[in-house]
Amino acid sequence: MIRIRHRDTDEILAEIDAATLAGVHLPSAHLAYAVLDRACMCGADLRNADLCFAVAVESDLSDASLNGADLTAMDLTRANLAGADLTGTRLFATRLFDARLERADLQHVLARRARMAGANLRDADLRGASLPHADLRGADLTGADLSDASLQYANLEGATLAFATLTGTNFTSASLRSADLHGANLVLANLNGSLMQGALAGGVTLGRTIFASCRGLHEVLGFETATHLAASSMDVATLRGIMNSLPEAFVSGIGITPAELDALRRIHDAPA
Repeated sequence: MIRIRHRDTDEILAEIDAATLAGVHLPSAHLAYAVLDRACMCGADLRNADLCFAVAVESDLSDASLNGADLTAMDLTRANLAGADLTGTRLFATRLFDARLERADLQHVLARRARMAGANLRDADLRGASLPHADLRGADLTGADLSDASLQYANLEGATLAFATLTGTNFTSASLRSADLHGANLVLANLNGSLMQGALAGGVTLGRTIFASCRGLHEVLGFETATHLAASSMDVATLRGIMNSLPEAFVSGIGITPAELDALRRIHDAPA
């Protein structure tokens, strides 16, 4: 018999007549504040469960069904959620430091201020995910699909987004400082106000990408190897700051002609 207890009151929240929680069926269970540290719950059915403020440090939730569950402020530090179904899950301020989420389905998650520094999200599906103000410093998002995801004000400093699909991703005011973006697809991405100092962008694909008020754009490495599927948008303030430092192949690739660039340079260099 396994007893799941409340972390503060020691009240029994659930009793399971089994030797392990692997594959347990607890859909819509009320497990707020539950203590689940190092529990083996691989393949568990926790759809629509309430796990707010629960503690599941180093737990095994690989291949678990958590779609529609509420994991607000849950502690999943170093937990294994590889291959788990988290579609539409609430992850408000959830602690996922160094967690394993490779191949996880995170479509349409609501993850405002989620704390995912160092998490492994390789090949994860984050299409339509809402991650404003999320902490993704040093996270591995290699090959992940973040199409139409919202990452406004998110911190992706030092994160790896190599070969990620970032089509239509909203990076407004996000930090991509020292992030690895090589081979990523940034078609239709919005980089308004983003910090890109020291980012690696070799082999990225661009097209109708928005570069507005981008900070540190002149320090991005590899833009000369970008593939341009269509012209992109860049505001005059950003262009003014980088027109003498970015490769001309990149500038022309986003749709600015040499004549336009020369005219802007003459205006910029003219005495006041």
